[in-house]
Amino acid sequence: MDSNIKYMCFLYIFIVVLMFSSEAIDQSDPHASTRKKCSSEFKLSDEILKLGEENPSDFSCYLFCLFKDINIMNEKGEFDPNLAAQEVQDNLREAARKYIFMCYDSVKPNMTSDGCRNALEIVQCFKEKAPETYEMLGLFHPPLNEPLKMTQ
Repeated sequence: MDSNIKYMCFLYIFIVVLMFSSEAIDQSDPHASTRKKCSSEFKLSDEILKLGEENPSDFSCYLFCLFKDINIMNEKGEFDPNLAAQEVQDNLREAARKYIFMCYDSVKPNMTSDGCRNALEIVQCFKEKAPETYEMLGLFHPPLNEPLKMTQ
C-alpha cells in the first residue's frame, strides 16, 4: 500500500510538471498553433517552411493566413501596423516597431485587395530593412528569444 501512495504522488508531480512545462513552451512560441494551422492548410512541411525564411516569395498565401490568424491583417488584405508591433515578442518589439511602420508606409500605396500579395510585400520589405530582426520573428519557425542588439 505504501508503494502505491508513493507511485500516485510521483505520478501527480510528473503530471503537474508536464503541464507547467508545456505552458512555458506555449508562452515562448505564442504563434505555434497558427504556424501549424497555416502550414497544414498549404501542405507545407517543416523542411519546406525553413526555405520560406530565406525566400518568402513562394509563401505569400501562407503569410496571409498567418497574418489573418494573428489579427494583424484582415480578410481584405489590410495590414494593421499597430497590432503587428504588439504581436512581436517583447525582446524584439522596440527594434521591430520602426521597421513595421516603415514597411507599412512603403507598401501601403501599392496595396490591393490581394491579401497574399500584400502580406508578401510587407515581409519582403521587413526582411530587406531589418534582416537580423526578421530572422528572429518566427514567421517560419519558432521565434528566437535572444536579446537583440539595437542598430540605428
